[in-house]
Order: sequence, then structure tokens, then C-alpha cells
Amino acid sequence: MTSVRRFAGAALVAATCAVPIATGQERLTDPVADALRHEDAPARLRAGGVAMLPRMLDVLVSEPDEAVAERILRGFASFDSKAVLAATRGALSDAQPVASRIAAMRAITASPTPDALPALYAACPRNASFSLKHEFEHTVATVFHHAPGAIHTTTRNWRHVPAHLRSNVLHAIGSAATRPGLDWLAEQLWYQTKHELIVLTGITKLAPLARPDQATDITEQLRDRLDPSDPALCQAASLAVAAFRDVESVPLLIALLSAETRGVRENALWALRQISGRSFGSNAAQWQAWFDAEDAWLEKRAPRVFESLDNKNAEAIAAALREIAAHTVFRDTLTDAVTPLLRHKRTAVAVLVCTTLAHLGSRRAIEPLIDALKAENETREKAALVALRKLTGCDLPAESDRWRETLLDADAVPSLLAPPTAP
Repeated sequence: MTSVRRFAGAALVAATCAVPIATGQERLTDPVADALRHEDAPARLRAGGVAMLPRMLDVLVSEPDEAVAERILRGFASFDSKAVLAATRGALSDAQPVASRIAAMRAITASPTPDALPALYAACPRNASFSLKHEFEHTVATVFHHAPGAIHTTTRNWRHVPAHLRSNVLHAIGSAATRPGLDWLAEQLWYQTKHELIVLTGITKLAPLARPDQATDITEQLRDRLDPSDPALCQAASLAVAAFRDVESVPLLIALLSAETRGVRENALWALRQISGRSFGSNAAQWQAWFDAEDAWLEKRAPRVFESLDNKNAEAIAAALREIAAHTVFRDTLTDAVTPLLRHKRTAVAVLVCTTLAHLGSRRAIEPLIDALKAENETREKAALVALRKLTGCDLPAESDRWRETLLDADAVPSLLAPPTAP
């Protein structure tokens, strides 16, 4: 009976951890297998020192279940990145099996370093499989995210990037969620390159990182590409101006609703809906009538609404804010008019302003809302926090310094780092 229980217990552990059961002697010679049987496996692996790294890589290559792989990767993350690179460099040789190279890339993703880039390039020859290039792209994006300065080094020495991997590296720059990446991609808009579609895709992903003045320069370049004579470029540009919520693109997008190419028409309609918040169909006349009415409101009615924001009557201010919230297409202009009321002496007004700013959706409101987190009034601070989370998708605590560092000062924004997707 005792032997049966032991067998059943061993089978249960094996099914849970997907690591072969080792004898007492094997455990002495394979501490990695032993460590992986414990919840604190990463700490145990780290305690074993760098001698554990080669065996950890071997286990990762054997494609264990995801729970075990996660423990191994957290173990790699606990080691110095240079030690991980030293242990994986041999596996990155193009003479090694694809599974070994992918496992090595996953290990480097867990503990990234720019020093790995040459080895990563070598791991992907011209005939590399799609799955290998996919893993390469995600690993390089992670390296760039954790070391944004590597983007400058890479682009400055672009000739050292193998020609067959340049499109993948460009995708990685767009996926890395860094301001240096956006700066470089924006610069490429001034040139006609064969990778222009990839550049536009990256800029679309990184639009939330753009400074107001930078967004103005970028959208000016993007509008020049809303030309139906180049359908692919026009479709990509439509998605990009939508990401920037560029109101000046609206007349051009309305014109594209009559384009010959179906993809151009569909992307233009999608962009119009994103910018406007409206769900009209593909009728260009309907869109034009709506935009003309919005433009007329901004020119004729808005100045009087803005005057109401200075009214001493809280109800008059609330009515003005409700009217403003109904005209989101001019979100930047309206946000600039509304944000001063965050400091209004009446808390109820300040709270309504936060709600209005979140509804307008302009990123110009982020810095004023961060400042509002220091209002020393719990109700005001909570309203500002809710608005910030809705605007940015970041779930940070109510600490203004933390928000400022993450969204305004840091070169990389974790919440925008593109997660790996199945190839």
C-alpha cells in the first residue's frame, strides 16, 4: 500500500510540474529539476548561481508546460543580464536547432541587454522560419523597451543591421513603447523608404507617447499620405491619423469615402468614427453635414460657452461643460478651455471637469490631471485619478510623481509595450 501511495504521489507531481521525477541521486546531480518542484523555484534557481543557467536553458528547450516555463523564465530574470547572455550565446548560433534558439531568445527576453543584439542577429539567417523571426522581433522589442538608448545606437549604425532583418527591427521599434522609438520613426516620415508602411504602423502604436508639438508635426506628414492613388499607404495613414484623433484629417477622410478601393473606404470610415465618436454609415454627405455643423458650433457658439465657464453660478458652469462634452471632435481646443477649472473653488465643479476631460479624450489633459492629484482633497484626487486611468489605460496609484515619471518623464511606458502574440 505504501508503494502505491508513493507512486500515485509521484505521478501527481509529474502531472503538475511536467518535469520528470528524479531519484535522490539525480536530484543531487540535477538541482534545476529539484528547484522547479517548488513554488519558490526562481529563488532556488538564483541561489544555485550561474552554474544553473545552462541546465535551465536545456529544460526550457524541452518545451515544458507553461507553468514550468514561467518558473524558469522568472529564474532567468533573477540573474544578471550579462550572465544570461553568456549562458545562451552558444544556443543562438544559426547552427543550433530552432527550438534552442527560440529558448535562448526567451531567456534573454526575461533578462534583456543591448549586448545581445549582435547574437540575436546571428541567430536569424535569411532563411529563418516565421516562428524564429517572430520570437526575434519580440526579444528585440523587449531589449529596446528596457534600454531605449539601444534604439539610438541601432539606428545610428543601421548598416550593421542585416538587410533581411531590418523590417523586423523596425517592427520591434514600434512595439517597444519608447519615446526614442517614436522620435526616430517620426523622422523617417520625411524620407520615402521601402519600409514606410512599417514606419506608419509603429507611429500608430506609439501615438499616445507623442508630445503636443510633436503630434502636430507628425499629423501634418500623415495627412499628406491620405492619397487614394497609393491604397496601401493611404489605408495605413488613415489608421495613424485616427490614433492621433486628428480633427484636421476629417475633411480628407470624408473625401476618401468615395475612393475606388474598398480598403481605403473602410479604413477612412473607421478613422472617422474613432475621431468623431459618431457611428454614421459610409454616406459622405451625412459626415460632411455633421462636420459642417460642428465647425459652425466651434466658430459661433463655443465662444459664448467658454464665457459661461467663468460664471460664478455652478449650474451655469455645469450646463456649459455638458454642452462641451457633446462636441468631442474638437477635443484639444475644448480641453484647453476646460482644464483651468480643475482649480475651481467648488469641489463639485472640479469633479465635473475631470469627468468632462475623460470624456473628451485629449491627452493634453494628462499633465493638468496629474497636478490635480496633489489637490489635498480626497474627492478631487479620486476624480482626477479616475479620469487619468480612463485616458491612459494605466492603473497607477494616486501618486502624482509616479504618474509624471511614467507618462511624462520616462523614455519607455510599460503599459504600451506590445505583448507577444501567437505566430
